[in-house]
Amino acid sequence: MLHKIFFIIILFNFSACMKVKKKGDEAKVALPAELGESQENQINKGNQVNYRYIVDGRANYQEVIFSFPADWPSEVIIKKTECIDGAKTSETLVKLDDSKTWKDFLIGDNKTNYQFYKAGSDLKVLDEVEVVPALSLDLTSDLNLAQKYKLNSKTRHIFFKSLKLNANTHLYIEDFSGNLKIDHLLSTQGSLQTFPENAKAKLGVSGRSGGLVKIEILNGEGDFTINMMGEAGGDGFTGETPSIALKGTSGKRGSVAGFANEYATTIITYIKCVAPGGPGTAGGKGSRGNPGKNGLNGGNSGRAIVYKNDLRLQISLYSVAGIKGYGGVGGRGGAGGEGGLGGDGGDGDPPGTPSTSAWAGGVAVSVTSACADGAQGANGPEGDAGVDGHVGVDGTISQSSLYVGGVRSAFANN
Repeated sequence: MLHKIFFIIILFNFSACMKVKKKGDEAKVALPAELGESQENQINKGNQVNYRYIVDGRANYQEVIFSFPADWPSEVIIKKTECIDGAKTSETLVKLDDSKTWKDFLIGDNKTNYQFYKAGSDLKVLDEVEVVPALSLDLTSDLNLAQKYKLNSKTRHIFFKSLKLNANTHLYIEDFSGNLKIDHLLSTQGSLQTFPENAKAKLGVSGRSGGLVKIEILNGEGDFTINMMGEAGGDGFTGETPSIALKGTSGKRGSVAGFANEYATTIITYIKCVAPGGPGTAGGKGSRGNPGKNGLNGGNSGRAIVYKNDLRLQISLYSVAGIKGYGGVGGRGGAGGEGGLGGDGGDGDPPGTPSTSAWAGGVAVSVTSACADGAQGANGPEGDAGVDGHVGVDGTISQSSLYVGGVRSAFANN
């Protein structure tokens, strides 16, 4: 036996889960020797759990064989969560033999999460994987597999028993990194692609890069394109709204009205307006606005290592860098300063009265003509807009590789 099960605890909880359409079998494919150990280890890390599918087409279940690192403990607790409506969770204590392998069964068309713990009081998490069921797909329209299954770094393997791409359909995997195996492929100018051509990151976000994907195709026919392309970088944000600190200076107040003696009697001195209140000065121009934020970098193309041995299948490989994002538009300039108030006029009552008292030395003062208040100065103009942000940087291109029967192929777009 590959393992011994000591006890099983069944739990039920709820989580957001996803459903798929069909399932399939996995076929074993020899890897090209030219891939090299270092490249292989970038995809299958030696300190992680690896797994493979064994599917009997006559059965309503799929077998998955898990291989554990050699330095793992002999007793492991495995928590399995099936993504169904009302997610079902079970925990199993497994005693591993020297082969360090364990077999489980997948029933249904849902992704399954496995968490591996070191048995004992500390329950240390050793690793976690998310297993997508083996797939059989017949596509007549584009499908984003990454979004459908919420692919992430925990999903390390995707297997298609059969994949049919009709009439220029696209299968998107976004930034998935790992192994992708296809037992039977029929493509009518279909493509496997990281991101759609018009994919662009949100404002202020860098473009995502394609992953490192090893693609193995056992049997296939037709025209098939693999496009490894980075997502375009997001544009920069517009410059921030100007703060009060960017507002122009206020204008100065106008001069006070002027009065002069017109005539006098023994008891009253009559004065008149000779200069109305002066106008306020204009407000100052606002300061330059805040600069726009820089555009973000485009994603790198990613890299595909493709292996096929069926000469009926024609494969084209392309690598495209994600383009840079544009810099954000500079922010509005600061508001102009407020115009200065006009100088006070007057009719004998403050404000605007002469500097002498209305009763000076027992003699009354009377204003024969009042002075008008001065006009308020004009508000200052708005400041110049801030400078636009700098553009980002295009992503980089990595060369993908195609192996036919284990021999590397050299062609124009390889």
